[in-house]
Amino acid sequence: MKVLYAKHVRPAQRNRLVAMLAACILVCGLVFASTTPSSAHANASAGILNNGLDGITIDINSDPYAYFATKRSGEYAYGTQGCAWFASARICDLTGIDVTIWSGSNWYYSKYADYGFSTGTSVPTGKALACFTDHVLVIENVSGDTYTISEGGMSSAGSEHGYCQITTMSREDLESASTRGYGSFLGYVYLGVNFPSCESGSMFRLYNPNSGEHFYTASSSERDNLVVCGWTYEGVAWNAPSSGYEVYRLYNPNGGDHHYTMSAEERDWLIGLGWRYEGVGWHSDTAQTTPLYRLYNPNAETGSHHYTMSVEERDGLVALGWNDEGIGWYGL
Repeated sequence: MKVLYAKHVRPAQRNRLVAMLAACILVCGLVFASTTPSSAHANASAGILNNGLDGITIDINSDPYAYFATKRSGEYAYGTQGCAWFASARICDLTGIDVTIWSGSNWYYSKYADYGFSTGTSVPTGKALACFTDHVLVIENVSGDTYTISEGGMSSAGSEHGYCQITTMSREDLESASTRGYGSFLGYVYLGVNFPSCESGSMFRLYNPNSGEHFYTASSSERDNLVVCGWTYEGVAWNAPSSGYEVYRLYNPNGGDHHYTMSAEERDWLIGLGWRYEGVGWHSDTAQTTPLYRLYNPNAETGSHHYTMSVEERDGLVALGWNDEGIGWYGL
């Protein structure tokens, strides 16, 4: 092979070589850019849909999700067929194990054993995969008959969320989810990771200056996400016990506000009106140490309910026309 050294190359030849080299660099750069995580998840600018729901926070724009998008198995990452990519990355996120999921069937019937996991059809008591013939998703939490799940490949979540979402559904709906395009339900792969516990601790209070809603959460991640979105953090509202009577959290997709109640009857009535049940938010103290007062604003479209342990705040709102609805629950 004849080698051309720079000092022997004519100017015209040199110019052609430089142009060819530049073109090669440009093409390689374009190819590389098309396979990097940043371009793969360019449409996930808003992050996973419903991030922070039930205290579950997932950053799909960082590793291991971005890393799994660069693997051969990440071909459908951040797309409408990305359920296996998401489940693979989520298992890695939860367990630290670099796994690859090709299908729910493959995992439920054979692949689970390669990583020491177990399978079955009993209600999960910890993090698990729910496997279907045409889908796979992650069970993030279970509260009674309600599952909190995370999943990829959902067209309803939209491209801005990378087609990924956190949502809730009943066990009955999940295990008969063929109507959602999941295919037939096969069973669960138990991952050996505990569900998040409802620990005793601070309940954070936030205010939305646009809607007038006050919001309450035990999740510092959810609090921080809302502050970034423009909510005002108003401090710790009360301390909740780690166990006791359940306080249910619901969301009105039409009004955009939340409601909290200890009453299963009120919860079910609101669900019948179109509210979305978001699981157990916290617990009420069985010793009834500190009452949380519940008030209602008959003039408000959103944020019509307010909860406070302050007698002064309660009385001030009543003087402004709010209705005193008694005690909502008890804190420590």
